[in-house]
Amino acid sequence: DRAGHHARAQALWRRAVQRLPQFAHAAGHLALVMPPEEGRQLLQRIMLTSDDPEYRAYLGIIDNKLLAGSGDAHIVAAKSAFDALMKKYALAFADHAGWFYLTVAKDSARAVEVAELNLKNRKTTESYELLVQALIAAGDKDEACERAEEGLRLKYAVVALKAVAADALAGCGKTD
Repeated sequence: DRAGHHARAQALWRRAVQRLPQFAHAAGHLALVMPPEEGRQLLQRIMLTSDDPEYRAYLGIIDNKLLAGSGDAHIVAAKSAFDALMKKYALAFADHAGWFYLTVAKDSARAVEVAELNLKNRKTTESYELLVQALIAAGDKDEACERAEEGLRLKYAVVALKAVAADALAGCGKTD
């Protein structure tokens, strides 16, 4: 999925969930791309055994697709859970919390803060992608450009990082 092969990713997630129905990571990704009613059922099964706030957030997103505002309580609960996890286990949850703050909670300042912590802990292409995306959302074009250039110097820059880096660099006038 991160390499842009969405149909293949969906097929693999579906096979993974068929073989191991409680594979929460695959089920969460699959639920977001299924018809909302099916995705909701899949997530409800996962939430019977998982207290990971990511799946509660996904359920909120899906419920909001079905009826505007109906998933907001799930998203608020997920935010509260991520806030608690970040206080207790910041390095373990920084990557997923950062994406949550950026894409679901729409709190770009918090996303930048968490993404910076994540990058200090692990300098991966995914960490750079999160930070650059958060910086763009926060309107910090110069820092986004600097971090994009830094990330692109990694030995294995993935497609997703290259795409967000291109956006960052275009934002600061570096189109070549």
